[in-house]
Amino acid sequence: MNKIYLSTLALILSSSFAMAGVEKFIIPAIDDTLIFENSTISTYQTNIDTKVAQNETKTLSFVLKSTSNLSNLTLEIPNLTGTNGTINATSLDVKIVKSWYQNDNVNFNDSSKKILTPELLLKDESGIKVENGTNFLKDTSGNWIDISQNKSEKLIKDPLFKDSDSLKSFSLGKDINKQFFITLKVPQNTKAGTYTGKIKVKSNASTLAQIDVKVEVMPFLLEKSLLTHKIYYDGRYAPNGQSEAYQKTKAEIQGEFKNLVSHFTNPIIPQEIADENLFREYLKLRKEAGFDTLEPLFIQNGYNIWFKESTSNRVNEIEKLKANVQKIITIAREEGFSGDVYIYGVDEPTLDKLTNQRELWSAIHEVGGKVFCALSIDDKHLSLNDVKAMADILDLGILSSKPDKFIADEFHKYGNKVGSYANPQAGRITPLTYRKNYGLKLWQQDYDLATTWAYQGHLGTTWNVFDYAIDSNSKKIGYDEVFTYPTVNGAIDTIEWEGWRESVTDSMYLATLLTTIEKAKTKNIDITNAQNFIDELKIKDLDSEDFESIREDITTQILSLNTQINQNSSPQEEESGIFDTISKALGF
Repeated sequence: MNKIYLSTLALILSSSFAMAGVEKFIIPAIDDTLIFENSTISTYQTNIDTKVAQNETKTLSFVLKSTSNLSNLTLEIPNLTGTNGTINATSLDVKIVKSWYQNDNVNFNDSSKKILTPELLLKDESGIKVENGTNFLKDTSGNWIDISQNKSEKLIKDPLFKDSDSLKSFSLGKDINKQFFITLKVPQNTKAGTYTGKIKVKSNASTLAQIDVKVEVMPFLLEKSLLTHKIYYDGRYAPNGQSEAYQKTKAEIQGEFKNLVSHFTNPIIPQEIADENLFREYLKLRKEAGFDTLEPLFIQNGYNIWFKESTSNRVNEIEKLKANVQKIITIAREEGFSGDVYIYGVDEPTLDKLTNQRELWSAIHEVGGKVFCALSIDDKHLSLNDVKAMADILDLGILSSKPDKFIADEFHKYGNKVGSYANPQAGRITPLTYRKNYGLKLWQQDYDLATTWAYQGHLGTTWNVFDYAIDSNSKKIGYDEVFTYPTVNGAIDTIEWEGWRESVTDSMYLATLLTTIEKAKTKNIDITNAQNFIDELKIKDLDSEDFESIREDITTQILSLNTQINQNSSPQEEESGIFDTISKALGF
């Protein structure tokens, strides 16, 4: 009798422990309202319920909170099953949002403040620890490195860091939030339908909490983004030794390229052509990573191919410049890249330096190249009218701050393009701002490209966000502007970098709707509702809009038109249309 009583009591206690004490909060992943350890979460769902296209990558998030201290917890990630098949658990990439000390997110150049801020996305959060205002990183030798020293540093190599390949066990502190990000990447051959599963929070064999997951895969593939998304990237392949943070091993380059491809972002090429073999190897690594060979190549280091600001001996300078541009184009074609080749002009020039480049830009055009450069619109550099005067010859002008349709129209008048940067630069921990400003808001102003500085823009080591530079008067200047942090085989994502990717996805959804409208026209289908939706979205004030709701509305329009298109298509046309859509998404 006692044994039966004790067994029953143990079962009751085990069941009670399993389902009590851990709260779950399903929240938007891309939000400027950050989840701090002590944040009160008042608006949330209890389960994950989302819609995705058949080739979409989507960011989701949840928070766990415990009424007591718990350690050695794990997450059990399920296969998502449905009547039309299975989405493997490997398609749900789960990471912990790690809080560490950062600059003031409002006054970002004030490195005197150290605020515990959620930003890093880690599989193993134990690789970074925080103590009394100090960030420590565990390098690959097991040493703890202080990465929060407020000092002037040179561009030295970062400490060697490697995150785990799989999600490690974690702890929950009493009444402390722990946020997780899920990157859901739907395999392209996934059939439309509903897929479900349960994420379980485990303590050994006990389940402390579970999150129901429902994913509706919709019957369409996303088109290529309306905007080109590129990023300032300074990773140089240096197989014979790396003494500076910008110099990368082959494994580092390959890992970062993989990360950039997964974020649908084309990096500027900083590799110098002085070593032709190394430049070719760099292009080969790009191609192997999966970058679109039809996309433009943006060559950053104009100075290294004899792009000079001075006017002395200009004839010889121009001939050397033309020869180097021809060399780059020839190598690019031989390595399989057929897109336009853009050469970077003088970065953020003043008016005299801008106009002084006209002859050089013409020389680049003569040999088949194009020109792009960043143009800072402010009192120290240029006005919009200054830029307008060069719109006839600058193939791609990248303007700082808020986009302006006036200048876009000027560039387009000459068949040229315009892009946006520094709205803001990288490193602000504002994921939703990046999503808004580098996606639909640029489309509203008829911009062609989104970019900013930088994938890893830093002053000393990338990992130390508190280092700085000093000017000739020994005054502190500058601060790190970073989307990701380097590892020995890739990069650590941040929550704001995921916001950037969602800006691309928003543009992909919009492109899909516009393509669907054009297809509907060929079937004599009434597109009035869809066109009215587009017209209203074009002029809507997006600052106050819910971007998930906008995406949902775009989806509704796509599904409605596709239904009518399918009703007006013969079986042969439907089969051909499906094949064409898949082929386009695959790049055939």
